[in-house]
Amino acid sequence: MALDELGPSFPEGTAEKLDVLINELERWNRKVNLTAIRDKDEMISAHLLDSLVAAPLLEGDTVLDVGTGPGFPGLPLAVIHPERQFTLLDSNN
Repeated sequence: MALDELGPSFPEGTAEKLDVLINELERWNRKVNLTAIRDKDEMISAHLLDSLVAAPLLEGDTVLDVGTGPGFPGLPLAVIHPERQFTLLDSNN
């Protein structure tokens, strides 16, 4: 699994939660056009894995994701770091 390539272990249930995230992105993207990427495998690579590579750079207990768009990188990072407080901010409604 791609998560295994990112480093040490993740909290239990991480893969399932990230799968829900990608499924919801795919579902809502058809209705609201959240991202130009339509293919699920590309969403995993371009949104999910690209977000998770930033995990080692996080510092502190609170994280602000400015310009989050459809929730990246903030949502995947929040899934793998449930002990941190994430705030996602975007200029669009």
